[in-house]
Amino acid sequence: MIDNLKIDNIVEIYTEHSEEIALSFEFKLSLNKYLKDLVASPVKSLAEVITFNKKHPKLVSILYIRTMLVFTTNLLHKLYESADNILLLLFVPCLFVT
Repeated sequence: MIDNLKIDNIVEIYTEHSEEIALSFEFKLSLNKYLKDLVASPVKSLAEVITFNKKHPKLVSILYIRTMLVFTTNLLHKLYESADNILLLLFVPCLFVT
């Protein structure tokens, strides 16, 4: 055990923002490692993903919309499978009306 340990920025370490910063760096490092290890990926880093997204905004938009449609379809399918969620089924279409 260490007695009389003084850490100058201890308040910064225990704030909510420090956790977000740590998670952000951890995410970037982990994602970069994951992408680097992929065999058949056209991108090998987060920087390459960002560059690809900037070069192909229409393709990225199409893929995003497709992903959202698949997600919504899966959600609705799960709701239909359960009779207990019949009231929720009546409510879900309201979420998509602006």
